[in-house]
Amino acid sequence: ALAMLTTATLGAHAGCAVAVFGGLAAGAIAENSMEMLTYAALGSLIAALSLGRVERVRPLFRAGLFASLLHVATLAIFHLPQQPAEARALIVPMLAAIANGGISASLALGGLFLIGPLFDVITTIRLIELSRPDQPLLRRLLREAPGTYHHSLLVANLAEQAAERIGADALLTRVGAYYHDVGKIAQPAFFIENQVEGVNLHAQLEPQASAEVIIGHVRNGLEIARRYRLPRRIRAFIPEHHGTGWLRYFYNKALEASGPNGTVKESTFRYPGLRPQSKETALVMLADSCEAAVRSSRPTSDEQIAEIVNRVIDQHVADGQLDECDLTLRDLEAIRQTMIDLSLIHI
Repeated sequence: ALAMLTTATLGAHAGCAVAVFGGLAAGAIAENSMEMLTYAALGSLIAALSLGRVERVRPLFRAGLFASLLHVATLAIFHLPQQPAEARALIVPMLAAIANGGISASLALGGLFLIGPLFDVITTIRLIELSRPDQPLLRRLLREAPGTYHHSLLVANLAEQAAERIGADALLTRVGAYYHDVGKIAQPAFFIENQVEGVNLHAQLEPQASAEVIIGHVRNGLEIARRYRLPRRIRAFIPEHHGTGWLRYFYNKALEASGPNGTVKESTFRYPGLRPQSKETALVMLADSCEAAVRSSRPTSDEQIAEIVNRVIDQHVADGQLDECDLTLRDLEAIRQTMIDLSLIHI
């Protein structure tokens, strides 16, 4: 159970290390028994190696089944050469070996449900749970900011496909995209995707006030995410999907209003950051910007879509927004093509 739990949360290498350590410990406790060492170590190793990604309950019980089969094989190897009378005494240990796999899988499953919220560990099962449409926060987003909800679904599709293309964590990327704009719940009418055609509340505000409202959705999002106890790695998508980017439209509008001799503080129109620290948050940043730019520009040809996507990505690169994540130039080219292809489908 411990080997499976470690594999599901920390990966196969850590799970195998725990399996070997557990086998050595079990052998030592059983008075340096080679049989117990083999029984415990090999059963845990096969469970860890056969587990893979735990996206459903089935892989856990499949790994438990393999562990049971190896336990039975171990007992047979060590005891079947003995006398028939002694072999009959193996019935109970054999039954225990078979039951052990199911019990271990059940313990590992229970541990996964407990360890995530308790230690803020992001597991695949927890990500799948957070992606369900009936999650309270997602239902609230749909009810109070339906345009933002739809936008988040489109961003999730774009970012997930790009993540698969470059080998990033596609499920984490999708779930992070679902929640990246939850801060817009606080003031949904100030964001274009929730506005009625021809009604723009920013027309009544000064550029600085508009920028404060727009930038404030990051702070509001973090507060809402903590209130709903979202994992730390999901919360990271909220500030990092804008990085330290700036609101060019409102900045230029403020420059025009200040006149030729006026000055405008650029930091007023910049998001507080952080810049993306992972491939996954960087993908959501690019998908978010590309989706919004293509939607607002309403292109009529494939060439216009490609031009918009390339311009958006080049602006983020030139502004240094991708400097702190480990995306490569090859990754960026794959991301460009994915964004263009999927934007063609959506438009």
